[in-house]
Amino acid sequence: MSRPDVAVLKMVRLSFPHLWTPTAATEDGKKKFRASALMDPETAQGKANIEAVKKAMNHVAKEKWKDKAERITKALEKNRKCLRNGDDSTNEEGEVYDGYEGMMVLVAANDRRPQVLDRDKTPVAEEDDVMYAGCYVDIVASFYTVDGKERGGNGIFASLEIVRFRKDGEAFGAAPLDADDYLDDEDEDEAEDDVI
Repeated sequence: MSRPDVAVLKMVRLSFPHLWTPTAATEDGKKKFRASALMDPETAQGKANIEAVKKAMNHVAKEKWKDKAERITKALEKNRKCLRNGDDSTNEEGEVYDGYEGMMVLVAANDRRPQVLDRDKTPVAEEDDVMYAGCYVDIVASFYTVDGKERGGNGIFASLEIVRFRKDGEAFGAAPLDADDYLDDEDEDEAEDDVI
């Protein structure tokens, strides 16, 4: 039975996966398991995913703020909502993160470790090396609201519940070094040794 506060995202790109060890988003923040999902607003699948997120966010906003939901949601600062514009996601140098340009991003976290599954829904462990930044996954997230000054004011956030591997993708970050670019063939080294 599906819940209106839950969205199922299909074939999103996984980014910043902290699925095995909790981390804090800010220096003094609470440690949680977390990940981001990149959704392309130009594709049918991306549009469907973004719509699923917005529908769940609208549901929890209306449950919390009733007829003020739309006004409050529009006024939220970008770091007080889980759905963000990828073009606003930058590193310390002000450069947009690899793969984020033109994307919409769901940022999700959970105090509890999410279920992490392989394509066939069998659980995977960190040492299986299945999940990495850049692979494609399905994500199940539940949504909730917060308010009150002690909690940072109004906000709509996503709880990371399930991450299922779907297919490999180009890994984010620096590409691995190619041995042929840096190391000579063994035979060439031996020939040079003979010359000396």
